[in-house]
Amino acid sequence: RVGVDGFVYAGNHGLEMATHGLVWTLPEAESTREAIAQICRRLRARLERVTGVLVEDKGLTASVHYRQTPLPQVEEVRMAVLEEAARIPQLAVRPGRQVLEVWPGVAWDKGRAAGAILERAFGASWSGQVTVVYIGDDRTDEDAFMALREPAVTVKVGSPTYGTAARYVARDVDEVARFLQRLTAWLVPAERE
Repeated sequence: RVGVDGFVYAGNHGLEMATHGLVWTLPEAESTREAIAQICRRLRARLERVTGVLVEDKGLTASVHYRQTPLPQVEEVRMAVLEEAARIPQLAVRPGRQVLEVWPGVAWDKGRAAGAILERAFGASWSGQVTVVYIGDDRTDEDAFMALREPAVTVKVGSPTYGTAARYVARDVDEVARFLQRLTAWLVPAERE
C-alpha cells in the first residue's frame, strides 16, 4: 500500500476502490466471492502436479499464473481454467500476460473503473479539467487505454505482442521511472525545490 492522502486506489481491475478511508466494492462482484473461492480450490487440486502454476485467490477474482510453467503444460493449465470456470455461470475468464484471470462476469473493467473515478472526482466533463496519466503492462490495461485514449497520456510498458490502444510505449519499468521523475520535476513549482 502506498498510503498517500487524497489518492483513489483501485485494485482487482477496479472491482475494489478506496479513498479517504472509504472502501467500495462493485456490488455485483461481491456476490461471487464464494464462487471464486470454490474455483480456486478446484484448480489447486486439479493442477497440483503441474510445475510452476500459482493459483491466487484475490477475493473477488482469481489469478492463475503460469509464467514458470513449462510450455508443454501451458495448454493443460488453460483448459483446466476454462473448464472449471464454465461450471460456474457467473464467472468469466480473461487472458493476461502469462496469467488467466477468473473474475465475475460483470460489465466492468479497468477502463470503466478509471472513468468512474474521474467522473466522481471531477464531474462528467473531467476530460477538460485534468490531465490523466495511465500506465499499464498487461493486456487487461487495454480497456483503460481505450476508455482514456483521447484525454489521457496512456503508456504501455514492455514491447506489446499485440496491438495496443496506448498512445505511448515504454520499454521497461526503468523507463517508466525516468518518465515519472521528469514529470514530477516538471510539475513541482521551483520554490519547492
